[in-house]
Amino acid sequence: MIGIFSGELEKLNCTPILKNEALLIPARWFFEKLGYEVLYNDGVCIFSKDDKAVTVTQESADITFDGTAHTLKAVCENIGGNLYIPSDIC
Repeated sequence: MIGIFSGELEKLNCTPILKNEALLIPARWFFEKLGYEVLYNDGVCIFSKDDKAVTVTQESADITFDGTAHTLKAVCENIGGNLYIPSDIC
């Protein structure tokens, strides 16, 4: 699948999924396109870049941006071995 990211056509490694009226996007692809490094351990993903960090937990809508808690409109899910995040994270 091909998507547009920052005005450029990009090949996605996983297809976005529409579930319960929420668009879920592949987390690793999204954050790597933004230049973040990915650390995954037992259902928790930490995306880091310079002095910024985003922590996402599978099966939870709660995330942290630089230590500040936020709640997304849908839960982050592991689907087919890939972590998907709701697009409202953008």
